[in-house]
Amino acid sequence: MIRDGTRYMLVVPHMVAVPGVALMMVVVSVNLVGDRLRDYLDVRLKDR
Repeated sequence: MIRDGTRYMLVVPHMVAVPGVALMMVVVSVNLVGDRLRDYLDVRLKDR
């Protein structure tokens, strides 16, 4: 969707912005879940 929308970016900017923001939210969410999971499962941090 982002690649197809780049041709019309100047005319219809939301065609690129909406999928871009959705992709960014997914990446940030997976990153935060991974950090929380690492903190929960890390045995070295539980000793402190």
